[in-house]
Amino acid sequence: MAQVSENRSKVITDEQAKILATYLGFRHFYRHSYSHFLDWDDLEKLVTPLYITWHDLRPQLQRFVDTLAEP
Repeated sequence: MAQVSENRSKVITDEQAKILATYLGFRHFYRHSYSHFLDWDDLEKLVTPLYITWHDLRPQLQRFVDTLAEP
């Protein structure tokens, strides 16, 4: 998503990709373990900045969608 190809531009910035990778890492861990391994200290690092992450990600996704609508 953060790579440029011949046919399209980046969907998200490299910085945003790094931030989202943290969420993907958590998802991978959670899906392959059990909920009793969840630790609030780890969750808090993801939950607290979630609004900011979405606030920054949404316009990047919208810009990409807008480019898809262009002829």
